[in-house]
Amino acid sequence: MKKFITFAVCLLVSLSFALSAAASPSHWVHPEYDLTQITTINVTNFTNNSKSGGNYTAEKNAQENIMSALYAASSKQNLLITENAAPAEPYNSTQTSLLKKTRKTPKVINLQITVNKLGYSSTVIPAHYDNQVDYVKTKVKDSNGNYNEVSVPVTHQVYVPEATYYTAHVEILYNLYDPETDTMIFNSRDFRERGGTYDTSGMLERSAKDLLKNIKKGK
Repeated sequence: MKKFITFAVCLLVSLSFALSAAASPSHWVHPEYDLTQITTINVTNFTNNSKSGGNYTAEKNAQENIMSALYAASSKQNLLITENAAPAEPYNSTQTSLLKKTRKTPKVINLQITVNKLGYSSTVIPAHYDNQVDYVKTKVKDSNGNYNEVSVPVTHQVYVPEATYYTAHVEILYNLYDPETDTMIFNSRDFRERGGTYDTSGMLERSAKDLLKNIKKGK
């Protein structure tokens, strides 16, 4: 049992670090649009599908925290973030055709955010005993009759109390739309996990920075 618990803890830690290191958003850009022309992003819709259940606890202030991260990241990319955009004006096929020919993108675009997961999971590690090695200094006689000081490993058991291991989760979909034609021009899925914490703020900051950076790249 002791060996199994120790192995489980090590596995949890190693997996969480691997997931954190590999986390990065995947995105798609409409080939007919030049996203570098965008100056303003209107958040028109926010859907939160992250619900608490089992060992998972959803973040209570998901929308406020995500918007805060977007506002903080927008200044570095010279973008303006607004909420609740005005209704789009009617469009026709001529407008769409002209857009494709000139490859122009509206300076103001709409953003819809869908949160599939934002919160943390917890795993209880039962109390157990673990082996601990201490080194005790002693003197031993060598073949010449001289005494030399050496460190001898001494193994003994220590009590490890019950602990809770946390893993923070972020999974967000970002969809950008042309407000004139309602055409999706950009899509990004950002999935991140970090072990040893229940705080998602750092991952949200990086998610917002990566989103706006990829938009400004325009490809």
